[in-house]
Amino acid sequence: MRLSSLALALVAFAIIPAYAQDSPAKKSDDPAIQAIRDKAAEMAKTLTREESDALAQINAGFGIVRAVGIARADVSRAVDECSKKNPDMSKALKKEFSNWSGKVDPILKDHQKKMKKAIHGGVFKNPDDVDAYLALIDKAAKKADDKMEKRVVTTPEACKGTQEALSSTGDSLAELLGKITWPAVAEKKAEEKPAEKTEAPAVKNENEEQEKAFLKDKSDAAAADKKPE
Repeated sequence: MRLSSLALALVAFAIIPAYAQDSPAKKSDDPAIQAIRDKAAEMAKTLTREESDALAQINAGFGIVRAVGIARADVSRAVDECSKKNPDMSKALKKEFSNWSGKVDPILKDHQKKMKKAIHGGVFKNPDDVDAYLALIDKAAKKADDKMEKRVVTTPEACKGTQEALSSTGDSLAELLGKITWPAVAEKKAEEKPAEKTEAPAVKNENEEQEKAFLKDKSDAAAADKKPE
């Protein structure tokens, strides 16, 4: 399924070396790959060591996730073509593909979410640069994949081989995907709210209270004197 070779190729030309600033890579004849190298060199000027390590880890995971995604698309096409040419095998093929994708698809989706979280979780000062960089890798990989001549062999023997491959590779691919790790998301410090101003409790002035009481008593006495007998 071309998984290992494609994944390794993606990782090989994607990772930014720590010495990129001092050792510029030789110009590539492929504009798509050169665009990746140029972006890598640009980013390497501002990435911290922590960011560079995190990007290398993301690249490795991204390469495997994308390679499995491509393999999935190829297998899906093979199942469709085999089913059309061999109707008697259609049910068994589709069942095996359903079982295979049931093991692989949920992990792929989970990793896509984790990758996005790793990029935008606070590790990178400029996460949009990382997105742009990975987009260039994706574009180059798609270009290389499109150049490959893909012809599905639909003889009963070949389709039987596809069915057997589906049966035997689902668990191993799920295991491979399960080993992918992503950079820990930086914990964002909670914004400290300004302390609420609390007014100091009013301190009673005993003399003032006594004066108020005295005036009240005096007023009450004066009112009593004015009452008619």
